[in-house]
Amino acid sequence: MLTKKAKPYLYNEGQLQNLFLLNDLDGGIRGVVHAPNDGNLVASASSVYRINSSLKQFDLVKNIGANLTSLKFLSPDRVYTMDKAANQVVRLNLSSNVAQNLIKTSTDLGQARDFGVDADIYVLFPDHVAKFVNGNEQIFKLNMSDAITDANRIVVASNLYILESSKKRLLIFNKNGVLVNQVSFPNVTALKDLYVDETQRFIYLLDDNKLIQVVF
Repeated sequence: MLTKKAKPYLYNEGQLQNLFLLNDLDGGIRGVVHAPNDGNLVASASSVYRINSSLKQFDLVKNIGANLTSLKFLSPDRVYTMDKAANQVVRLNLSSNVAQNLIKTSTDLGQARDFGVDADIYVLFPDHVAKFVNGNEQIFKLNMSDAITDANRIVVASNLYILESSKKRLLIFNKNGVLVNQVSFPNVTALKDLYVDETQRFIYLLDDNKLIQVVF
């Protein structure tokens, strides 16, 4: 999650550009995602906005909830966010502007750190992952000897990529919870976020104010 005072930036071909926008967001920026046909989207504490770089402002897309965290995108036009206040993962269809709650099982997301989606939903907690299939929670265990205790980010692709900054490591699991690989980064300062491009076989790590590219 970005901090309340965070500003939006664009990073393109090694150049970092500060985007100055005229209006502020309630609770600051909670998540950022790029939608190929809709531009760059951000989540505030309660709503999803589109960055209008021409008019230098955030344009409201949809009011969603009360305590949003993170944004995810799935082609062709679906944006997902987690509303901790409502204990829900919400799907927003950009073409219809309709938002839908996806979790059907009673659950507490108060301690959730992040989430990822494909056909299913994976919610990351400090020490485990909760998996939801068709909105219902399933038994899901991460099989490893050195269990996670302070995980902070998850990316869902063909595998599950879990970042545990306090232990300076990236864990890769298959979707049965079996550990596939573990990558350690002993020289990092403060890992904050990651992005995985399985097609190009790149992993990007945000370490404090540095961007690290890993080939895998």
